[in-house]
Amino acid sequence: MDSSSLPAWATITYPLIFPVGDLTTLTFSEPNGEALEAIDELGIEEGKTPSVRQTMGLISALSGVPVETIRKFNQRDIKGAANALVPLVTGEPETSASP
Repeated sequence: MDSSSLPAWATITYPLIFPVGDLTTLTFSEPNGEALEAIDELGIEEGKTPSVRQTMGLISALSGVPVETIRKFNQRDIKGAANALVPLVTGEPETSASP
């Protein structure tokens, strides 16, 4: 089967308001098994607001950016990135987001 005929994984790009070093955007991808395990290990409870630690872990799991880097983000970027990735974890992927 030709790979061009396969469906593409959904991604969402979030442009950082306050870049960290050379990092100016985050690209979130639909979770694979590894990301799903990492998300499960965060202990996020349905219906409850995730903690900051859980939110940063979720951003890391879907973007591949280490938590150590995400800890340097401005709070507006943490909130914006968390809101941007929601469609990927709820099964309603979009393609881009804005701060």
